Amino acid sequence: MYKVVFSKISCYAKKNLLMHTKHQVGGTYMISALNVSNNLINRAKLTGATMTPMKLQKLLYFVYARYLFRSNQPLFKERFATWQFGPVIPEVYKYFESYSRKNIDDYFVDENNEIYGAKETGLFADVLEEVWNKFGQETGIHLSERTHEQGAAWSIADERDHDWLNDVDISKDGRSFFDDLTEQ
Repeated sequence: MYKVVFSKISCYAKKNLLMHTKHQVGGTYMISALNVSNNLINRAKLTGATMTPMKLQKLLYFVYARYLFRSNQPLFKERFATWQFGPVIPEVYKYFESYSRKNIDDYFVDENNEIYGAKETGLFADVLEEVWNKFGQETGIHLSERTHEQGAAWSIADERDHDWLNDVDISKDGRSFFDDLTEQ
């Protein structure tokens, strides 16, 4: 049996990194892309939306890009690789690869058999809401096509034959993909 703990994680910025504290355990840990994956999977479950591995990767990218643009600091430490179908975090891919093209129906479970997601407060909550409202009902294929647009970070990295996207270009995506929203 899994213990789902979304409400016991608090987020705060420290040394330019978003951190979370596991209050019942003690200690400080950086939020991981897998933690944020749990937030997105939870949104899909609550709204009845599908969440394939490709869609999860692209939504993670948009959350990261928007958060980076709005805060000028990374949301998590993992980097986005330049894969054929767009930005991918290899650790997230590895964890959810068994779903292939199917809907993800379970959360990332840590080594203690617990499920953690970042507490949805402050800027993180705002960004998660923006991304979900704009892209949450789209397919992974459509989101992949969006990341391939000319001038997007993936396209730039691919043209330069770089294995990894850089945060300068990703931050630009955090603005350009959300131009229709009022800047805050």
